[in-house]
Amino acid sequence: MSRIIIKRLVILGPSYKRTLPFIDGLNIISGVKTSGKSLILRLIDYGLGKSKKFNMDAQRVLDMHCDTIYLEIGIGDEVFTIRRHLKKSVDTVHLYSINLDEIDDYIPLKKSLRELNIFLMRKLQISEVKLVKNKARSADKETQIISFRDIFRYVYIPQHELGTNNFLNNESVFKRQKNPYAFEVICKIIEGNRNEIQEEIAAVENQINKLVNGKNSVYQYLVERDEEDYAELIDKKESIERKINSYNYSKEEVIANSQLNKNKENELYVKLKNQIGNLVDTIYNVRREASRIQQRIDSKKYLISNYSQEIKELDMTIEANYMLKKWEQVIECPLCNSEVTRTNDEYEIDMSRTELVELKKEKKKKIDFAESIIAIDTEKVRETEIEIDYLTNQKNIFEEAILVFSKKTNVPFLSEINTLNKLIIELQKELEIVKECLRVHRNISEKEKEIKSLDLELIRLKRRLTTLNIEENKKIEIFNFLDTQYKGFMSKFKYNHLEGTYIDRDKYVPFHDYASVFEHESGGLLECMQIAFLCSILSGKQENMAPGHPGFLLLDTISKYLGTIESSESDGEIISDPIVYDEIYRVIIELSSSYQMILVDNTPPEKYKKYIRYIFLDEESGLINLNLNEI
Repeated sequence: MSRIIIKRLVILGPSYKRTLPFIDGLNIISGVKTSGKSLILRLIDYGLGKSKKFNMDAQRVLDMHCDTIYLEIGIGDEVFTIRRHLKKSVDTVHLYSINLDEIDDYIPLKKSLRELNIFLMRKLQISEVKLVKNKARSADKETQIISFRDIFRYVYIPQHELGTNNFLNNESVFKRQKNPYAFEVICKIIEGNRNEIQEEIAAVENQINKLVNGKNSVYQYLVERDEEDYAELIDKKESIERKINSYNYSKEEVIANSQLNKNKENELYVKLKNQIGNLVDTIYNVRREASRIQQRIDSKKYLISNYSQEIKELDMTIEANYMLKKWEQVIECPLCNSEVTRTNDEYEIDMSRTELVELKKEKKKKIDFAESIIAIDTEKVRETEIEIDYLTNQKNIFEEAILVFSKKTNVPFLSEINTLNKLIIELQKELEIVKECLRVHRNISEKEKEIKSLDLELIRLKRRLTTLNIEENKKIEIFNFLDTQYKGFMSKFKYNHLEGTYIDRDKYVPFHDYASVFEHESGGLLECMQIAFLCSILSGKQENMAPGHPGFLLLDTISKYLGTIESSESDGEIISDPIVYDEIYRVIIELSSSYQMILVDNTPPEKYKKYIRYIFLDEESGLINLNLNEI
C-alpha cells in the first residue's frame, strides 16, 4: 500500500530557518488566530504542487523572513525532498531522492508542476485519466486530465471548505465537474481506454530510454576520470578530510607555540610576503590571458587553413567550368534520337563563373581579416611575455630579500603556516573534485531508482490493458463497504436516524436524510458528513476499496462548527453536545494508527493534548518565531 507521509517542513530565508517535523500518526496544531496554524497546511499544499502562486501580500511576516520551503515526504520505502521558491520561479520545483539532511551531496531534478504531479501519481501507483469533453459554448472537444491535484481535494480540506457547501471546491464549476472522476480514480472504478493506456506505455518507455541515455552519459564523466568505484571514492574523501583536519590541527599548534614563545610578525616581513603573493597572482592572470590570446591565434590560423583550401577548390571548379564547353556537347532525344537545340548555355557558364569569382574574393577578404587579427594578437602575446619577465624578476628580487630577512628575524612559524595553508588549499580542491564525483554517482543512483520505478509502472500499465473494465460486482462491493463505513461514522457522531444516509452511486457524494452534502445548511451536520465521508474513503485504502487515495488527511479548524461546552440550548449551527466533538476525535485517533492525520484546531479537548505537535500563541511566537531561528 503506497501512501504519502509528511516528514518535515522547512521554511527558509536569508537569515531565518525553522524545521517542523511530523510523526506518522495524529499531529495537532493549536493556538490563537493569526498565528500561522493554517499556514502550515497551506505550505504543505504548496510544496505538493499547488499551481496558484503563494500570496505573500497576505503573509507579511512570512514575506519578511522566508523565500523558500523544503518538504520531506515518504512514499512507501522511499524518501523525497521537494524544494520550491515562494517568490520566484514558482512554476518549477527541485526534487531530491533523499532526506533533508543529505541534499547537499545530491544533484536535484528540476521538474515542472505538471511533472511533479505525474511523479507523485506514479509513486502512488495511480493512473492519470484523460477525459474528452465538449468545450463551453462550443461543439469543439477538449482533453482534461484527472491528476494528483484533483485527488488531493480528498486529502486537504481548507478552513473555508470544511463544514460549508464549498466542500471539494464545489463552487468552482471546473473542479466540480472533475470531482466524480477523481473519486473513480481513487476507488479505481473508472473504465480505461485502450489507446490511452498504450500512449502511456509509449511515454513511459520513452522516458526510460531517456533516463538510460542520461545515465550512460553521466557515467562517462566518471570513466574519463577513472572514478567508477563509489566505495573507493568514499575512502578517498575520508582520507582527504583526515589530512585536512591533521594539517589544521598542526597549524593551530604552530600558532599556539608562536604565541607562547612571544614571536611577533615583523611588519616589513608581512609586507614582503604580501607583495610576493600579489605578484604570483598577477603572473598567473597574465599567463592565463596570454594562453587565451594564443588559443585565439591558433583558431584564426585554422580558419585561414580552411579558407585557403576552399579557394583551391574554387580555382579548380572555375578551371573545370572554363575547359568544359557545355554548348559544344551534342545532346540527343532518347525517344527519337534527334539532336536537341541548346540555349543560354554560354550565359549560364558566365554567370556561374562570376559567382565563383565573387565567392573566392569573399574568402580572400576573410583571410585578410583573420591575418590582421593574428598580427594584433601576436603583438599582445609579445607584450604579455615582456610583462611576465618583468613581474618574474620583481618576484625573484622580493624572494631574495625575504630569504635574507628571514635569516635575520625570528619568524620561522610564518613560513610553516604558509606551507600548511597551501597544503590545505590543494587538499580542499582535491576534496571538491571527489565530492563532485560522489554527487555524480548519486545522480546515477537516482536515475537507476527512477528507471526501476518506471519499469514497475510499465508492468502496471500492461496489466491494466488486460483488465480494462471493472466488474460490476466489484463496484457494488466497493460502495457497500464505503456505505457501511459512512453510516457507522455518522452513527458515532450521534446521527442515529440513518434512513437516507448513503454515498450516492452516480454523484459519488455523501447524503443524509436524502439530501446531499451540498444541500444541507447546518455547518455542524455538514462537517460531520464531510469527515465521515473522508474517513470512509481513507479506511477503504487498506481494504483495497480506495487504493488511489494518497493515504493521509489535512483538516483545517475542525472545531469551527462543533461546540466544546455542554449546554442544553441549541445555538444555530453549533452542535452543543461535546460528545460529538469527542467522537470525531476518537474516529480520527483510531484511523491515525494506520494513516497520518494533521489537524488544525484552536483548543482541542484536554484529554487529547498529548497529540498536540505545535502550539502557536501569537504572531511573534507562531510559525515565524525568531527565538526558534536555526540560523
